[in-house]
Amino acid sequence: MAGADIIELGRLGRKYTCAVSYISQILISVKSTEALQRELDKPKDTYQQRFIGLEFDADDSTISHFQALASRFGDMVFRSSDMPYNSFLTTWE
Repeated sequence: MAGADIIELGRLGRKYTCAVSYISQILISVKSTEALQRELDKPKDTYQQRFIGLEFDADDSTISHFQALASRFGDMVFRSSDMPYNSFLTTWE
């Protein structure tokens, strides 16, 4: 769904007097470096900003590397302990 779709959904909601809501961020738990690399190499298929929590040990240089890749899409990489929220919606394995 693109930004234009969100605007159109809001317009339709006002027209038909119903609430339309969407989530602007998605929380993702990642189990391995391989899964993270695989997912970041794919084209992004959502308008949502992804908050990606690492469920594996990673040093600062690894996190910086993946943050550089994720930032191309407006996404953010965190150690799971540093995530701004504590419940994940999706897991990459």
